[in-house]
Amino acid sequence: MKKNNNGNQTVKQWCLQNATWIMGIIFLILNIYLTTKLAPLAQGIEINRRSILALDEKIIEIKKENVQQRQEVINELKYIRERVDNLYIILK
Repeated sequence: MKKNNNGNQTVKQWCLQNATWIMGIIFLILNIYLTTKLAPLAQGIEINRRSILALDEKIIEIKKENVQQRQEVINELKYIRERVDNLYIILK
């Protein structure tokens, strides 16, 4: 370990010697800062995820209703076709 003329370590030497601890403290502070900034974002993402799931369920429900309505229209058209066929047979 080098010392200057007064027998004390220089700042550069001290930093190099304790670089691991310094980097650990810097990453700790960075981690705490990012956690406080990203926590509200994570909550917002969870709220959006729940909204999307609710919308997906609603879309599935609407699709089921559309299939049911389409089947009702098809049934009505079949009934009308049978009536028209019957009338054609009678008029023949």
